[in-house]
Amino acid sequence: MDLWETLNSAYEPLYRRAQALCSRLNTAGYGCQWNWYAFHFSRRPVGFSQEFFPIPVITVQGLCDIGLEPDHIFIERMLPRTQALELDWSAIRRPFEVYGADDYCGDLYRPGMTPDQLRARIAQDGAKEVGVQLTLAAGCTDEEVLTAVAECRGWGPRPFFGGNAMIVPITEENLMDAARVHAASWQSSHRGICSPGFAAAHTAERQAAYLRGELQAGKSLWLLLDPEPAGMVSLQGDLIENLYVLPEAQGRGCGTRLLRFAVSRCRRPRLWVLSSNQFAYDWYIRNGFIPTGKKKVLSDSLVERELVRKERAMYIETPRLLLRHFTMEDFPALWDILGDPETMAHVARYTQEEAREFLRTFCVERTPPGACAAVLRESGQLIGYLLCNQIDAPGIWELGWIFNRRFWRQGYAYEAAAALTDHLFRDQGAHKVVAETEDALRSLPLMEKLGLRREGVFRQHCRSQDGQWRDLFWYGLLREEYLAEPGRAPAE
Repeated sequence: MDLWETLNSAYEPLYRRAQALCSRLNTAGYGCQWNWYAFHFSRRPVGFSQEFFPIPVITVQGLCDIGLEPDHIFIERMLPRTQALELDWSAIRRPFEVYGADDYCGDLYRPGMTPDQLRARIAQDGAKEVGVQLTLAAGCTDEEVLTAVAECRGWGPRPFFGGNAMIVPITEENLMDAARVHAASWQSSHRGICSPGFAAAHTAERQAAYLRGELQAGKSLWLLLDPEPAGMVSLQGDLIENLYVLPEAQGRGCGTRLLRFAVSRCRRPRLWVLSSNQFAYDWYIRNGFIPTGKKKVLSDSLVERELVRKERAMYIETPRLLLRHFTMEDFPALWDILGDPETMAHVARYTQEEAREFLRTFCVERTPPGACAAVLRESGQLIGYLLCNQIDAPGIWELGWIFNRRFWRQGYAYEAAAALTDHLFRDQGAHKVVAETEDALRSLPLMEKLGLRREGVFRQHCRSQDGQWRDLFWYGLLREEYLAEPGRAPAE
C-alpha cells in the first residue's frame, strides 16, 4: 500500500464519523459544526506529544469540543477557574484529564487524587481557565458520545454562543431546571381550570419526581434555553406531551419553537389537550392540528381531547440554517434565486409568473410539498431552494439544491443537503435518495461529499442555457449504505 492509500484509508473513516456524529448532535438539538485541526497535543505512552497531522474536531456551540483521534475520542470543555474549584469532581465517572489553560501539557490531575487534592492543584496553578477532557473509545457509539456531552453540560451553567435559544436534552443534571419550568407553567396555565389547592400542589419538587419517572419510562424530554430555561416538551413516539413555557417567557415564540421541534421528530404528531383549556386548544388548531373526536375522561370535570397534525410540517435545524416548508410569502426571496441567470445556468428558466405558479402548486399546495426552503437561523432570510420530492417509485426521494448566488462557497448547500438526507432516511423511512445534475463543476463534488454514488451518465442528454449539449450525471444512495457509515447511529 503506497502513502496515498495509507493516508486515505486512515482519514476516510474519520471523515465519515465526523459527518455522522455532527449530524446526530444537530438532530439532538445541539448546534455544532466540524473542521480539521492540527498541531494539538495528545497523551501517548511516553507523555504528551504534538501531532502534526489534522484530526476532525466538532465544536458544540458554547459547550465543548469533540476530537476524533485515530485511536480514541476526546471531549474537552473549558471551565472558569472559580467553577472548576466548586465542581463535584467525584461525580465524573469516566477517565479524564485536567490542565490549566496556560499550559495544556501541565496535567493537574493524577489518578487516585481526592477531589480536595485536585482543587488544591487548580488553586495553585492560578490559570483563569481550566480544561477538562473526557476520553472515550474510538469505537464507541454516537449515543455514548451524546451521553458524555450531556454530562459535560452538567458541570455547570452552559454558556451560549451568539445569544441564540437552544433546545437540549433533559438529563438528571438539568432536571430541576425543567421541573421549575414545568411547575410554574403548569400552575399558570391551569389557573381557573383546577382548584387552587390542586394547582399549588404541583411544586418543583413534585414535578421533578414526575419528570424523572417520564425519563425512566423511556420518554425523551427537551429543555428550551433562551438563554435561561424557558420551556420544555416531552416525546414518546408520535405523542407530544408536557409542552410548557414560563409565563414570563411567553410572547417570544418559545412555544412555537418547541412545538415545531417536537413535530419534526414525529411521523404522525398527536397530543391531548384539556377541553376546558380553550386558549391552548385554539393555539394548536392555529398550528395545524385537528381534533380526532377521541376523548379521555380524567375526572368528573376534566376531559382531554386528542388532536393530530393535519400533515407533518418540516422543521430541521442545522448550526446556521432552518429547513422548513415554503409559503406564498416566500416568493420575493425565491424569485431572487430563480430569476438570476447565472444561478439558473444549468436549470430550466422560469418567467416570474411561472415561478409564482411553481411555488404555489409544487412547493405549497402539493401534498407532500415537493421542496423546502433553507432559511438563515439568525436573520430568517431565505437563501436556498431544496428539492425534496418523492418520485413515482415508493420510498425513493429526489434531492436537489439551488442557492442564492450571494451565499455560494460558504458551505450552506452541503449543510442543508446533509441534514435533509439524514431526515429522509431517518424520519421519512426513505429506501433511496437520488440526485441528477449536468453541472460537473459544482454539483458533482457535493453529491460525492454527501456519500451519493454515481450510477450512470446519460451522454449529451440535455442542452444548457448556452446551447451546448451536456452529459447528465445520475447519483444514488441506498438506506443501508447510509446507515452503514462508520459510527452512524441506527435509525429508530
